[in-house]
This record gives sequence, structure tokens and C-alpha cells, in this order.
Amino acid sequence: RDEREPNTPAGKHRLLMARLTDGFSAVSAIEYEPLRELSSSLPPGTKLLVVNPVVRRGLLLLAEENTTVLGGGVRALEALRDAAARGAGGGPGTGQPGAAP
Repeated sequence: RDEREPNTPAGKHRLLMARLTDGFSAVSAIEYEPLRELSSSLPPGTKLLVVNPVVRRGLLLLAEENTTVLGGGVRALEALRDAAARGAGGGPGTGQPGAAP
């Protein structure tokens, strides 16, 4: 998540980090190369397809050749994010400081 500019386009000056989960296991990932389809404004629960991932120091390295954004979202997670943003004047994905759900 880019705290300075929540919708910064993919480019050489942006680095997104995300926590990915399949519902059972979780792993941290970083945008190793700019991905046009990724942004910090994607809905929580967006599905990614990661094929033959490269892992360095415990981080999945996401790049165009191994990552596809499938879309989707999880309404319950979106509701939590929206409630946190309203209640604290900010929150995850808003670019504003605030309480996390």
C-alpha cells in the first residue's frame, strides 16, 4: 500500500507490498516490477493468480510474467475497510492515517 498517494500508477517510483492469503496460509508479497493492474485501491479480497513465483527473503516477488489480477472482492472485508475509514477518518486503502479493522 502506498500511504502517500493511494492511487499512484505503476511506475519506477512505486512499491506495493501486500499480504496474500488463500484462506489458510498467508505470505507477504511485493511488486518487484510495475504491474499496471495492481493499485492500492483494489477491493479487499481481490483474487490474484501467481504462477511460478520467485521468493526472496520470504517475500513473493510479483511481476508481469508471473502475476495476473483475476478481480473479485470480498464484501465483508470491503465493509470493514469502509467502516474503519468512516470511524477513524482514514484507514487501510484511504491514504489517511486511521485505525485498522
